[in-house]
Amino acid sequence: MRRRRNRRQDDDTDSAERWLVSYADFITLLFAFFVVMYALSLQGGKYQDLTESFDQAVGKEQPPAGSDAQASNATGAPTEAAPEVDEMQQIAEQLAKRLSITFQQGAAQVRHLPQAIHIEFDAGILFPPAEANLSPAALSALRSVADVLQAYPQHTVQVIGHTDTLDIRSLQYPSNWELSAARASSVVRLFVEAGISDQRLVAIGRGATQPVASNTSAEGRLRNRRVEIQILPTAAPAAPPAAAPAAPGRQAPRAPAAKPAPKPALEPALEVAPEAAPEAAAAPTT
Repeated sequence: MRRRRNRRQDDDTDSAERWLVSYADFITLLFAFFVVMYALSLQGGKYQDLTESFDQAVGKEQPPAGSDAQASNATGAPTEAAPEVDEMQQIAEQLAKRLSITFQQGAAQVRHLPQAIHIEFDAGILFPPAEANLSPAALSALRSVADVLQAYPQHTVQVIGHTDTLDIRSLQYPSNWELSAARASSVVRLFVEAGISDQRLVAIGRGATQPVASNTSAEGRLRNRRVEIQILPTAAPAAPPAAAPAAPGRQAPRAPAAKPAPKPALEPALEVAPEAAPEAAAAPTT
């Protein structure tokens, strides 16, 4: 009996002391957790210093804390693009208002695209058939366009002439290439005479290479005979500086080829609404 009592007392003593082992393990784990958290809090500043030093090594500037640039980046709002977008919208609205005084609705369209302001004229409104001399109605309309462009001298202006696929068969214009280029040059010449710097102007002839409708119908060919004026957001970039001469025995690296500018995708047009003005004559069909 005494042996059984001694065994029971030993078992009770062992079971009473087992919770101390679990408690000690729990305290040890909790201590380790707080040690790790404290170590991570100290490493946060070192990680930030490492990130900034790496950015400086690769040439990336970090905006100072609390700066306007950092605040604008945090909100996702652009800091410089917004005023330019507002200015482009103002130009588009002024052009649409002025052109509505001269042309009927649909004869001239003004579109505010992400890459440029796009003005499209039917070629029959600006020019007589198979000619590159501006009509009287076109002279007054384009001069009003020039007045708007003079107020914004930082923008480059591209004038692009287009034709249909019908052969012109003219001694003065052997092909549609010459006719489209001559019409674009006539518009550019008028802008120069109106006081716009020729450094801002570009005349381009596309011929029949960029149709907007099928050339199998008379209506489609009429749409393809057009003149476009594109007003770019900023002036054309300056020519890159000349490359330094290569060292003897070494070949100078080739400069990367310039990528062509993407063509603006058409968006809903700012229709030129008619106002109180004399109606223009109907466009010729050639």
